[in-house]
Amino acid sequence: MPKVSIIVLAYNNHNYLKQTLDSIEKQTYQDWEVIIINDGSTDATPEILHTYETKPKFTVYHQSNRGIPASMNRALNLVQGKYICKLDSDDYWEPSLLETLAPVIDNSSSDTGIVYCDSQRIDSEGKILVPRMVGFNNIMSDQPVKDLLFGLYFPESTFLYRREVFTSAGPYDERFSVGSVYDMFIRIADKYKYKYVDKKLGYYRTHPGCVTKNKERMMNNFGLIIDKNKKVFQKHGIDDDLVEKAISLCRPDKNGCYDCPSADLMARLMAYAKFFYLKNHVFPDSKNACIYGAGAGGRYSPEAAGYFGISVQGIYDSSYEKKGLNISGISVLHADEIYPGGQARILIMSEHADEIAAGLLKKGLRPETDFFKMF
Repeated sequence: MPKVSIIVLAYNNHNYLKQTLDSIEKQTYQDWEVIIINDGSTDATPEILHTYETKPKFTVYHQSNRGIPASMNRALNLVQGKYICKLDSDDYWEPSLLETLAPVIDNSSSDTGIVYCDSQRIDSEGKILVPRMVGFNNIMSDQPVKDLLFGLYFPESTFLYRREVFTSAGPYDERFSVGSVYDMFIRIADKYKYKYVDKKLGYYRTHPGCVTKNKERMMNNFGLIIDKNKKVFQKHGIDDDLVEKAISLCRPDKNGCYDCPSADLMARLMAYAKFFYLKNHVFPDSKNACIYGAGAGGRYSPEAAGYFGISVQGIYDSSYEKKGLNISGISVLHADEIYPGGQARILIMSEHADEIAAGLLKKGLRPETDFFKMF
């Protein structure tokens, strides 16, 4: 019986599928099986999978299109391993991923249900867009339910699960064709801990065919999922008003319209997630701050920060084109105007946080005290 079962759901990703499956074969840790569900693909996926059907560690199942949650439920009934990974058919791994994660979960207490590491976000051509996806609020605390209140922002393809977490949490909810994993993560967090390994061993691909491209649908489902799990949030000491706030950020009005652009929906929710985590775990007494970044995250930072009692004193950006832009009544300043001791603690709200932090260090600003990476 294999130690690790790897689930791959394949649906119309023929351009990336071979790289995904080859990255499994190249794992230095070899005690695994692969369960592949071809979920009604209409492209060249069946032909690609045909070359793997005869390989001893690969088992391929073909079905009409049923969606992610139904396909995951089928796969979970087929796996044999003690541990389970789900690798999306457009993502891939470094060869050492399983060799790194398996010993960690082996040596962790039984209440650690998930061990995970970082990923790099890439485009359709494999170019690195973001060098790391796990920032400060993606490293789960000992209160994982609380950390999940305002959404899910994790490279799930780098998660190694104990098999029993799915037995305990129950099946994927097939009502949520988009966002079902968020519901599952909340239910797992109700009973298990998450452990992070600080290594970048996965590649998460963003391309036009991604399921997550329908942001309005995903946001609406997030609201339904938070509402569904109200009792779980209450059990873990989260105020009802806070839960209702999270739901309200995800729901459209009675006319089906959102109060911010569709492209910004996830960014706004993420801003709330980051400031909630900041107040819970990092700077609980923080009252004032500045923001670095006038992109989507920066635009919604004053709103999110204000909700958690933090007043944004200024907003900075490295782009001269954004200088003077009005965000929540605050005129954006250029980063050249930042100097040691000249402003409140700067919270970096940009995916380029590492690069920005390096620049602030050169100016003589101190990590934590003068600036903090929110990504």
